[in-house]
Amino acid sequence: MRPEGWTGIFGKAGHLLAVLEAGDDLIRAVAPEAYAQAYPAYRSVSYGVGPKKNTEGAVYLALQSNWVNLGFYQGASLPDPCGILKGTGKALRHVKLTAWPENDRALRDLVEAAFAERREALGR
Repeated sequence: MRPEGWTGIFGKAGHLLAVLEAGDDLIRAVAPEAYAQAYPAYRSVSYGVGPKKNTEGAVYLALQSNWVNLGFYQGASLPDPCGILKGTGKALRHVKLTAWPENDRALRDLVEAAFAERREALGR
């Protein structure tokens, strides 16, 4: 089952819907207990260890015009041996996806690291 609000945000995502669904599947496989919150104004869904996006959020999926961002709230501090994270902000990083990769091990590792980082930072 997709997060509440999914269809309202991503219902007209066209060919990118498969990317969004694969991202949601990966996040839920890594963190089945993840709290998911839809943000229609940002065309995104945030996943974390609790409902507070800014402190408890680990990752997000955001629909852009021609791609999907798989984003990481504390991405600047995550290990990224494959060098796939993009961004220059103090904390946020993302991966731009136009299709889901056949081998998603690097994405899985990042999602696992993001949830581990939030659990450790919040003592959970």
